[in-house]
This record gives sequence, structure tokens and C-alpha cells, in this order.
Amino acid sequence: MKHKDTLTEMVRNAVIKSGMSQYEFAQQCGFSNRVVGRLLHGTDIRLSTADRMLKAMKIKVIFVQE
Repeated sequence: MKHKDTLTEMVRNAVIKSGMSQYEFAQQCGFSNRVVGRLLHGTDIRLSTADRMLKAMKIKVIFVQE
């Protein structure tokens, strides 16, 4: 069975790949450094939080029904 990343994992990976520091990313998307830190250390995030973070990185996610 093929592994499918969760939305939280996708956002986490995008933040890491962006090359921005945790602080820079938090400033760009309007979150506290603490919120971004929780994401980067494995805490799941709400859909609305993921949406704001992805928009800040100009990433569009399309959901496809299987």
C-alpha cells in the first residue's frame, strides 16, 4: 500500500523545503513562533491553520476523491 502524507505532514515538509527559519515562516504567515514550532515537532494542525500556512507559501492543495 502506498504511503500517503497527511495534510500536516505536507505542510511540515513544505516549511522545511522553503529554507525559511521557523521565525521567518511564523512572521510570513502571521502565526506565533510557538504555533509553527508545534507543527515542525509533530503536532497535528487544524485545516484552517494548514490553509493559512499553505497560502503564505503560495501552495495550492487539491483534494481528489478516490
